Amino acid sequence: MAYGSNGSANSVHHSGDGAAPRRSLELKRGGFIASYPPFESLQASGINAAWEKPSFGLYVHLPYCRKRCTFCFYKVYTNRNAKPMDRYLEAVFKEIDAYGQRGELRDRTVDTIYFGGGTPTTLSEEELRELAARLRSNFNISPNVEWTS
Repeated sequence: MAYGSNGSANSVHHSGDGAAPRRSLELKRGGFIASYPPFESLQASGINAAWEKPSFGLYVHLPYCRKRCTFCFYKVYTNRNAKPMDRYLEAVFKEIDAYGQRGELRDRTVDTIYFGGGTPTTLSEEELRELAARLRSNFNISPNVEWTS
């Protein structure tokens, strides 16, 4: 059995009929993912190139779910009734406002907006609309922007 870099076990199964062995993947929950791409894969040589791109994507971390999926590696909160989301969204809005003021981002076009880390539909329709409006008021959002989660 071999182990992948994320701690998952790979096993090889032989059917006995001469066919090529099949690989199966056993998923295990490991540590929490703190950044993507993983910090270890970033190289100093790529930093300047990232700033020279005319467009970029935004990632908005929304760590709320109704329940934790068995394959999830993220830090999520599953108790919607605890209402930590109100304070969290206020903090996200302040961060959006702060990044929206940065000159190196202001003139570039946002072509992808990704809501991740949880299930965005745990937000109410009003909260989602307010989040989208805050993003639009702070960034140059492409008319063909891809909204995804």
